[in-house]
Amino acid sequence: MADEKLNAVLKNYIQAVCHAIQAEGDTHISYFFFPHRYHHGCGEHPDVQEQQEMGKLLAAYIRTQLHW
Repeated sequence: MADEKLNAVLKNYIQAVCHAIQAEGDTHISYFFFPHRYHHGCGEHPDVQEQQEMGKLLAAYIRTQLHW
């Protein structure tokens, strides 16, 4: 995951692309950002506990988007 400075830039790019696609009529696109960095595993990657937390957050977002 990127540092705070790069992460802010990447978020802006992702949001801009998503909004542009939505403006063209595709309503089936969205974006999701994790609330913080997960980097306690090997080589700045998430560890097992962080991956489980990330999975729960992403699954909750998907459930909300799909109205499950």
